[in-house]
Amino acid sequence: MKTFGKFSPPALVSAALLLFFALWLTYKLVDAYEALRARRDALELAIDGAFSVEPSGFPLDSYSEESMKEALRRDLRPLLNDLEVQQDLITAVVAMGTALTALLFISWSYASRNRELKERLDAAMSRKSEIDEIGLAAAGLAHETKNPLGVIRGLAQNIADDPSIPDSARGKAREIMEETDVTTARLGDFLSYAKIRSPNPERLNAKAHIERIAGLMRDDFSDVGVSLETDVEPLAIEADPDMLSQILVNLLTNCLKFTEKGDKVAIKLTSDKKGRATLSVSDTGAGIPPDILPKVFKPYVTRSAGGCGIGLAIVKRIADQAGWNVKVSSSEGRGTDVSISNINVA
Repeated sequence: MKTFGKFSPPALVSAALLLFFALWLTYKLVDAYEALRARRDALELAIDGAFSVEPSGFPLDSYSEESMKEALRRDLRPLLNDLEVQQDLITAVVAMGTALTALLFISWSYASRNRELKERLDAAMSRKSEIDEIGLAAAGLAHETKNPLGVIRGLAQNIADDPSIPDSARGKAREIMEETDVTTARLGDFLSYAKIRSPNPERLNAKAHIERIAGLMRDDFSDVGVSLETDVEPLAIEADPDMLSQILVNLLTNCLKFTEKGDKVAIKLTSDKKGRATLSVSDTGAGIPPDILPKVFKPYVTRSAGGCGIGLAIVKRIADQAGWNVKVSSSEGRGTDVSISNINVA
């Protein structure tokens, strides 16, 4: 249904009718109030005017004008009091009616808005269910594709290792093996991204765990002339070890792709007074172009010819599953910093 702002046409029509009725009722009540006030003022004037001219043959010497007015007011007091009560009653009814009208309008608006939000939520949940089914089907297809790729690679390796086969054919077989390895790796990345898992957090020695992952990859950085440094506080954190390892491996792999000889990569872990830790992986490499930075967490946003553009998408997916926050800041030509925050300190 088409909406105008936050409200649907039926809600706007109903609100307009309710507002019109409230204005009409207010007009009538105000009119009655003014009439009562006019009657009261007329009585006051009548009392004052009754003694403005001395009637012929009516001695006023023994009575003062004020005492006569007061006596007349006493006689008319019940009528004046009745008019005041009616005025107060009308004022109260107008105030209550205005408040009730406003309350009804707000309630109706919120009810209409909540109904629309519920419809949108139901539609979003339906679309999410369809997307999840498609994702599961795609993951199943990727998994099944890896099996024949393994067979193809095995056959190509047999050809490449057979000295009786011409060198040209053996060279082609090695190319097949390389392309098969690349495709298998990309399928593995896709399966990692598509996998839905529940984290199993445990008390983890963050310094030992991070140092171990860095140690496993330090030789890869040394081979290309890039230094890998760690600055980790001796903290115990609540984290799923496998998830944390996968995040670190993906971030460090990205650093390898976009750094050159002489660049530096640093892993840091710090904590704050609120009992939260922040893990950051930064490099002094190529950085991320400004046009790609806003889309960096989307799958297959490729930044290099050799990458498949899913590393940061995997990091974001895992961090979301763990309840952590991810932030990327980068300056093209100066480097990139990826921080994982909201990690509980144990």
